[in-house]
Amino acid sequence: MKTWLAVVLIFAVVYAGCYDRTEFNPVGPPALTDSNILPTVIYTYPANGSQGPYNPPANQISIRFNKIMDVRSVMNALHFNGPGTRAFIDSNTIVLYGGDLFVFSVYDSLVDPFSNYTLHAWKVGTRYSITIDSTAKDINGKALKSSYPFLFTPEPYFRVLKTTPVGGQSGVLTNTSIQVFFNSKIDTTIFSKVTISPQLIGRWRIGSGSADSTVCIFEPNFMAPGTTYSVSVDATAKDRYGNQARSSFATSFSTTTFRISGTSPPANSSNVPLHANIVVDFNDAIDTSRARAAFRITPSVAGQLTPSSDRRRITFTPQSDLTPQVVYSATVDTSLRSANGARISTPYSFSFATASFGVSQTTPSSGATNVSRFTTINATFTGRIDTASVRSAFVMTGGGSSLSGSFTFHTDLAGFTFVPDNLPLAANALHVVTLSTALRSRNGLPMNAAHAFSFTTGN
Repeated sequence: MKTWLAVVLIFAVVYAGCYDRTEFNPVGPPALTDSNILPTVIYTYPANGSQGPYNPPANQISIRFNKIMDVRSVMNALHFNGPGTRAFIDSNTIVLYGGDLFVFSVYDSLVDPFSNYTLHAWKVGTRYSITIDSTAKDINGKALKSSYPFLFTPEPYFRVLKTTPVGGQSGVLTNTSIQVFFNSKIDTTIFSKVTISPQLIGRWRIGSGSADSTVCIFEPNFMAPGTTYSVSVDATAKDRYGNQARSSFATSFSTTTFRISGTSPPANSSNVPLHANIVVDFNDAIDTSRARAAFRITPSVAGQLTPSSDRRRITFTPQSDLTPQVVYSATVDTSLRSANGARISTPYSFSFATASFGVSQTTPSSGATNVSRFTTINATFTGRIDTASVRSAFVMTGGGSSLSGSFTFHTDLAGFTFVPDNLPLAANALHVVTLSTALRSRNGLPMNAAHAFSFTTGN
């Protein structure tokens, strides 16, 4: 048996049932400390001679005495026997309630004790025994009259512990993996014993690692929206060791209805860049032949609608920048279908407001200090710019003199980079950049206002 390492003492109020001690009190109620009363075991969980499955699960063992006990003597008197298994009592999990109730966990030596796989300690069809020998003493120094063994069978047969999605769950995302958790390790022969209906295209696999090799996982390419799927495990299913299920298992869940799962810009957003694309995401692949007719934007904008490769997104790219300070509304109507023919339940509309045309960001930022003397100047705008208007609108001064340089333009034409001719810049000097309203958008609109920012270089 694993060497005892530690005992966690928890002095807590536990309401109901046998957990009725409010604190660890070596004086305690008279019956618990009476030196004339010999200690004995009055309760165990699981009960002696019992057979699972248990509710709650029996990964936590409880032993209650009629006396407040000497902790160290009880620890040394505990003996666990799990024939043909690697199970052991984890001494780090021993919890003491009130001095008379001991609670501890059993783990598999190959399973992370902090995982959720504590039930894997129990081998299917195996009877376990725990014995408290007669060296256990109460706080009066009185020993048990005789050893107390109790035997139990936590997992008498191979079975399903749980599934995800859980039984009866609705609104399940269509890209969700289906997982079946068993009480014993499995191999790939289990795949033929698990049936999903309606049938799905995808990939089966066994969970990796010692802990989750009890998990059978199906990763579907996609599930149909608004559909109820049943998952069943045949009664002939066996674990890796040949233990057969006692009965079949069945559960079901429902996927979310076909719907729009997101948009860009988000609904009701403001200050949207004038060169923004409009994106609509769906929770299932769409019938792309219907997408163009189902999508509209008001005020009307010319542009191109493009589906993504997985057909779960459409992107509308305006032919030219949107108009500043206008509220646009985009709608997808019910003529749109999923690839499986499902409709969205109601037309979906979302609105957003565009920004005015102007500077949205600069580098260096205004007021920056200790800026590198080799810095370049970057300006980003709320829309695409007329590159021919930039030079006449741009002025940079440093140390009291005007600075010349060259421009390069961002790929989306919504900004530029200015590289001064004479780098490095003057040390510890104030530099000022001004952009006048002579700078125009690609649609010929002037900036909403002149923009100036300054920064100070370092040494």
